[in-house]
Amino acid sequence: MSAEGPADRQGERARACVERAIEAHRQELRTTLLEQLERRIDLPAWVIAQGFHLSLVQKDPQRLAFADRHGEVLFLSKDLDAERWTYHTAGEPIQRGTLIDLMARRDGLSPDECLNRMGACLDPSRRTGEPAAYRDALADRDNTLRNAVVRHLATMKSEKAAERDLEHLGVVRGTYDTWRFGPASRVLKNPDDLAHSRFRPGDRQMVFVERPIDAVAYERAHGEQQATYVYTGDHPTAEVKRKIGHVIASAPPELSVVAAFSRGSLGAALAEEIVKLAGQRPAERRAPEFGGRWADQMQIEQRHRESLARLHRRADPVLENVSHAIAKALDAGVDHSAIRTAIVRRPSRGRLGLER
Repeated sequence: MSAEGPADRQGERARACVERAIEAHRQELRTTLLEQLERRIDLPAWVIAQGFHLSLVQKDPQRLAFADRHGEVLFLSKDLDAERWTYHTAGEPIQRGTLIDLMARRDGLSPDECLNRMGACLDPSRRTGEPAAYRDALADRDNTLRNAVVRHLATMKSEKAAERDLEHLGVVRGTYDTWRFGPASRVLKNPDDLAHSRFRPGDRQMVFVERPIDAVAYERAHGEQQATYVYTGDHPTAEVKRKIGHVIASAPPELSVVAAFSRGSLGAALAEEIVKLAGQRPAERRAPEFGGRWADQMQIEQRHRESLARLHRRADPVLENVSHAIAKALDAGVDHSAIRTAIVRRPSRGRLGLER
């Protein structure tokens, strides 16, 4: 038997590279096809085909609640940017993902099996089993599911608009704490009564502000994920102040009180009352560094950042003049090496200077 030569080994490596390239291309095609089919499947209809039903009580319009006869609950939301549905579970640990993730979790399916299953649901010639149940759910003859989805989509579009409004006010996209403050549309409204954000066990401050948007602004400046917020409104009534006293008295002992009201006389008076209601609990007054309220400060800072961005995008007239001068020199036949070694300096009176 002859020994394997360098040419044989080189041929083996070349074949292995070709096989890897073919497999990578196959996987890329499969991933693309999975994403396309996943977008075409109506996830609310699909979970109904699996034995779930639309819950009678829908507590959160941003997520549709579905339950099955065993008590399992799924929450579905439409991702408007990705144009596909996502889900998450109710129990701990929370599981979330897309339709493919749900198939893998519930039935242990491989990507190829998910592909075949979604394709069957979209095949009108399949008249039995899951495809038939899916199309029956999709038909939604009493319009119950369709109406719920329409309301959900309207809510999601409204929230998207509210998130854009928050961006204009200075909240960087992706940094808004929905868990703490709730939907974006909620923080843009003034409270009708005493209201509050959610509490985390690691919180160390209870911050009183006039409006939810002021709480969002304060959190960005000083909260450090260790503050819970109470919204009092601009002119809290005697009843609201009585409630504030109960809130402070029943709060965990490790929470200090911060009265983060506006800089004006009204804010100072409210802060003084809150400090008195705090009793022996550590309390301080903290007004915005500039602007009337914390939300004003956040918006001023955002406008400053936008101004700097516009300034940096603006062309430098001196550099433009240098570019034009070099272009003219090249057109006139000046030696390239002379231009490469030229020293460009910015003259004090804005005139262009070229020294060779």
